[in-house]
Amino acid sequence: MDRMTKHEIESWLAAEAAGDETAAEAAFGAAFARMPRLHPAPGFAERVAWAAAPGTVGAPAWSVWGGRLALAASLAMAGLAAAFLPALRALPFDAPSLAGLLQAGVGVFAWVAERLAAGLAVWEFLARIGSAVSTAAATPQATSALIGSATLSALALYSLNRMLTLERRPR
Repeated sequence: MDRMTKHEIESWLAAEAAGDETAAEAAFGAAFARMPRLHPAPGFAERVAWAAAPGTVGAPAWSVWGGRLALAASLAMAGLAAAFLPALRALPFDAPSLAGLLQAGVGVFAWVAERLAAGLAVWEFLARIGSAVSTAAATPQATSALIGSATLSALALYSLNRMLTLERRPR
């Protein structure tokens, strides 16, 4: 750093310390205008991106070849099925039609959707109960009413249990 740049930086710091914004801005511009412009080396951004990227691990060779073999086998089976599809019509049993398969698939999908809807209805009911309890428990008056109700219910259950015990005793 030459003497002129050092003097401009000192005047910038002095203007900042004095609180003179315009002089500080001018001194800052003059000091950093004289600084040499540095540029990263070619390929720097690419090297940083490759260094920041997580390392990828290639799949084992046997899994790659296994996948290719499975794909080839499935294509061969599809080709054989397409070739022998007309022969299915000559067999003594009735093969399902495409419309029948689609209708069965839609029926299964509708059945699953109904079961999911029923399950969600149960959870919605439980969520409403939980929401009501949480709303009721939010105020001190409601909390004390719930505690009183629970205590009264426990006393009633105890009394009924005692009555049933007395009734079952041999006389």
